[in-house]
Amino acid sequence: MILRLTVLLLLGIVLVSPCLAQPPVVLKPGDKAPDFKLQGSDGKEYTLAQFLGKKAVALCWFPRAGSQGAKNQCAALEAVMGGLPTDRLQVFGCSTQPLAATTAFAQQGKYSFPVLSDADGAAARAFGALRPDGTSERWTFLIDDKGIILAINKSITPQTQGAELVKMLTDVGFTVPATAPQLKPGTSFSVQFPDMPPTFYDIAEGRDDKAQMTVFIPKNYDPGRKWPLLLWLSGGDGGIGGNPGVARGVCADQDFVCVSVPLFRAPDYKPNPPGNGYIITEPDGRAMWPYLKTMLAKLDEMVPNLDPAHQVLGGSSNGAHMIAALIDGSDGEVTNRFTAFVCAEGGGKLQRYDLLDGKPFLMVSSNAGSLPRATEIADAASTAGAQAALIFEDIGKHGFPQSAYPKVGEWLRGPALQPAPADANGGVE
Repeated sequence: MILRLTVLLLLGIVLVSPCLAQPPVVLKPGDKAPDFKLQGSDGKEYTLAQFLGKKAVALCWFPRAGSQGAKNQCAALEAVMGGLPTDRLQVFGCSTQPLAATTAFAQQGKYSFPVLSDADGAAARAFGALRPDGTSERWTFLIDDKGIILAINKSITPQTQGAELVKMLTDVGFTVPATAPQLKPGTSFSVQFPDMPPTFYDIAEGRDDKAQMTVFIPKNYDPGRKWPLLLWLSGGDGGIGGNPGVARGVCADQDFVCVSVPLFRAPDYKPNPPGNGYIITEPDGRAMWPYLKTMLAKLDEMVPNLDPAHQVLGGSSNGAHMIAALIDGSDGEVTNRFTAFVCAEGGGKLQRYDLLDGKPFLMVSSNAGSLPRATEIADAASTAGAQAALIFEDIGKHGFPQSAYPKVGEWLRGPALQPAPADANGGVE
């Protein structure tokens, strides 16, 4: 019996020991990169071999497609895509999530780069980036057109992905424009404002990121004509000012230059009672307007063919509350700059309805509970002389439903772009 156990144990050691003894993969610059065969979110299959002799490849790994970290990371990456030498560089996002998850994630974010699905973790394992839980590290690999690793960055954070990739490229000799991005159709670029105070997002998340503005150039962009602007303010803490995904979704990537900026709060703000969150009010708008004005001046400089007669300010939830706060707190400057406004599930603290006189104004309600208040706001705007409209898209909860995007898009291309008739008294749809 003892002899049999000894034999079995020895056999077990022989069978298992090769796996236990296998050292983890540790790649370094100068090593040959392992090939891969992965499905992309664009429906294509990609290998490293297909880029040999043609392009360098950047593999930007993140743990979980769909997580907030992945959203922030890909937004930061998208923000620099317009300035990257994409004729000599192929950029990929990479995740060990299934293809359905990576595809849905990429489509929602409207990224201009494919997101690869490494569902079995084989590629992440080959690059030494696979964690014990089956997700990948948040690492970026830069590989030249001969298949040799040029650089590896293991210090990526979601917010620094774009800037870190640019640094990796410049460190190995790529030329990446630092200013004056080319306004290529279907691309984005971002601008940082290091002298501005912490954003609402920074305060809420305990971070120290720099305020930034991200600009998306529509896919049908023509530099020879004027372009309407849609600047969208996100709800909650406002986010990082990354990829303006909501604005792009509403516009279907066409017809409008889409912009995202973060929110700011008044320096002496007082939080609401625990559990109620923080609702933007007029002092926050008064504090934010100088910073937004600075961002808009930079936007005018970098996109000189914006149409001053068609500039829309939109927002949802706290973003909509900020629109009301900006109107009330800017002494008429915001309504002088913007020609139309969209408030989804917010904006109820607005006082200066008179400043909307003659302007297209859209309210969006997403549930029966908010509809009465949304109707009151639209009616008040109409009474003040605005060309007010109301869209009700019932999803049974607070939010800006994607199912409402087509209707909002129709309004943007219709009433929002029409000059106000001289005798307009508004009217709620």
